Amino acid sequence: MVNLEAAVTSFCIEQSNGKALQKSNLCSEISSILPWLFLSGARAVREARLHELGITNVINTAMELPEQPLDNIEVTTVQLQDVPGADLSQYLHQICDKLESIRMNDGRALVHCVAGVSRSPSFVLAYLVKYGGMSLREAYQHVHDIRHSVRPNHGFFESLIAFEYIERGRSTVNMITNPDVGLTVPDVCENELHVLKDERWALSIKERRGFDNRYA
Repeated sequence: MVNLEAAVTSFCIEQSNGKALQKSNLCSEISSILPWLFLSGARAVREARLHELGITNVINTAMELPEQPLDNIEVTTVQLQDVPGADLSQYLHQICDKLESIRMNDGRALVHCVAGVSRSPSFVLAYLVKYGGMSLREAYQHVHDIRHSVRPNHGFFESLIAFEYIERGRSTVNMITNPDVGLTVPDVCENELHVLKDERWALSIKERRGFDNRYA
């Protein structure tokens, strides 16, 4: 069996050379994070498309979505709300281990939530930290390069930072605060923080992207 960390490295190199699938950021699209690991929003979960991609397992991380039986595809549901106070940490090892089991058995997994922005990317990031040989910073950059809309909420990022420290003995992402608009964000999202420093744009951006709900 190919070493996972080597496979991840190879896949990242292919992407940087423009040999991988096109980048996507729409919740109606399925993004290929690794050759066997996919990320999407709920609208992309179409049985014919899943069979076309060879998906064997679907992990639904949005508790408000109804159960969706799929022929010959195992569905796992995580009871998690997309709010900063939700306890992401209680599920991280369970889902990471599940994904690794799928890989070890030559399966292909799709992880999704409602939009593929906060909950499902959080689990994909945790997997890359625990089993993919990546730091949280590297994992975020890798996933964000493929799917630009990913943005785990403030509480989820704090859980991921703690998870990385436990798994790797150090933290590579820090939370930073912009006093001008009163928002705390992970430093990997610092470009957005710079935009928010212009108070003329702060209100419109917060309204359009839901920053209060995502980062507060």
